[in-house]
Amino acid sequence: MINPAFFQQMLQLQGSFLRVWRSNPPTVIGGIPTWQELILAPDAQGLVGQAKRRVEHSQLGWVTVSELTLTVMPDEIPLGHLDRVLLTTWELQARETVECGVDVLNMGDGYGGVIPSLVSRVTQIGQGATVYVPTTDYTVDLTTGTVEWVGGRGPMAATNYTVEYYYHPLYQFRLGEQDIPRPSGFDSSVPGLTNMAMPMTGVLQLEQPGQF
Repeated sequence: MINPAFFQQMLQLQGSFLRVWRSNPPTVIGGIPTWQELILAPDAQGLVGQAKRRVEHSQLGWVTVSELTLTVMPDEIPLGHLDRVLLTTWELQARETVECGVDVLNMGDGYGGVIPSLVSRVTQIGQGATVYVPTTDYTVDLTTGTVEWVGGRGPMAATNYTVEYYYHPLYQFRLGEQDIPRPSGFDSSVPGLTNMAMPMTGVLQLEQPGQF
């Protein structure tokens, strides 16, 4: 069990800012759930860690796997099982082939418009030996993850080009064998713990476009 006071100190030193989307059940049987972003305090943070566990593989036998974990104070960030978490201060790198005329990156609209573009910055766009120049040849709309060509520049229509960029990872939050928070005020005999919620930990599973 994590001491709440110590956990708050760790948040100040190593906390990560995040955004959270929660699933709302469909209004009809067999319908599609809707997603709503939770409104969090501007300074709300979670603590990302790493956990290792042994699992049995059908061909390799027992192996050790590593998982990302996220610990939050549930009274500050009310995370639930299968909520989606976007780590706004983390970046992953991607290299993608895009068709000219479509010009939308997977991480720009890979979640059907439910989640905003995850693209944080584009580092290079090229076709074969040609490397295009930012602002002169193209601009990038980070809100939609769309490449916009300037004044007819760029590749021929319907041909492919390559984009190298960074994006913010989106995860699925899973509760399971991790810590479930005890109710507030669980031990009034301990100074400082009366009416204080306990930290909650779950596993982060990387979400891929098309799965959301």
